[in-house]
Amino acid sequence: MSPSSSGRETDVILKPRSFLLLTALALGGCGGGGGPVTPPANLGRVVFQSNPGGNFDIVAMNGNGTGRLLLTRDAANDTEPSYRFDGRRITFVSDRDGNSEIYAINDDGSAPLRLTTNNYEDDQPVFSPDGSKIAFRARPDGINSDLFLVNATGGPAQPLTTHPAFDFDPAFLPDGRLLFVSDRNGALGGGNFQIYRRETNGNATRLTNDASNQFAPAASSDGTRIAFVSDRDGQNEIYMMSASGGAPTRLTTNAASDLDPVFTRDNRALIFASDRGGNFDLYRLDLQTQDITPLTSAPTLDRNPDAR
Repeated sequence: MSPSSSGRETDVILKPRSFLLLTALALGGCGGGGGPVTPPANLGRVVFQSNPGGNFDIVAMNGNGTGRLLLTRDAANDTEPSYRFDGRRITFVSDRDGNSEIYAINDDGSAPLRLTTNNYEDDQPVFSPDGSKIAFRARPDGINSDLFLVNATGGPAQPLTTHPAFDFDPAFLPDGRLLFVSDRNGALGGGNFQIYRRETNGNATRLTNDASNQFAPAASSDGTRIAFVSDRDGQNEIYMMSASGGAPTRLTTNAASDLDPVFTRDNRALIFASDRGGNFDLYRLDLQTQDITPLTSAPTLDRNPDAR
């Protein structure tokens, strides 16, 4: 696995992604911003992290890559954005108060709200299907990672997993069950990384069973499919499988790292990040034609998209 891939991959067991993003690659320096833009029909919106000013901020754009809008302008690093189901609220990670905590803003960058207050790293936030909760990954002991749940307005967090393995990369299914990645198939962790589903009773169902590592699951809005990343063929590629598991279909074939897949709102395409152009940019993969279209091509590092 490339040490420069810096995102939702297996090296998160050693360092939080916000730290990896700062250390893995040199930061770019490109301008951005612009005013609010009405998205073209059926293309939706994409939110992602980019470093136009040297540090990472949250950026939104239309689903065809036009109309970039800088949503945060903080001297700290704002990363890992995720939309609420209606697209009107965005949760993200920031170290603006000293360590990585969970925040939320409106889709125009207004009404920032800090949701967690801990002396350890909180990251990887995702809204629940009804928008009332946010699941995230935390490291209370500074080493192991588990999943937690906090109200979308803040407050004390409740644990979702309490396993000695590493649990990370949360992603909700529409019915409220939670996808996540864990190495719990080995003794005290130590196995390879597989995708699991947390059931409503708290039990975990394993969905993948491969000798490689799987990570970064994302569910379609109809709950029928899961996109994810696997290194089973020698490098990080995008795959898709049924939401109940089973044999996956490989969607990308490239010597670069293809990461961070998310479904568009109409489930017709995936947005993902790749360094296939020499720098991490965002791409759109049409699931019917298999055509891949670049959405960004700036000298910035564009990662961790979400789409609505």
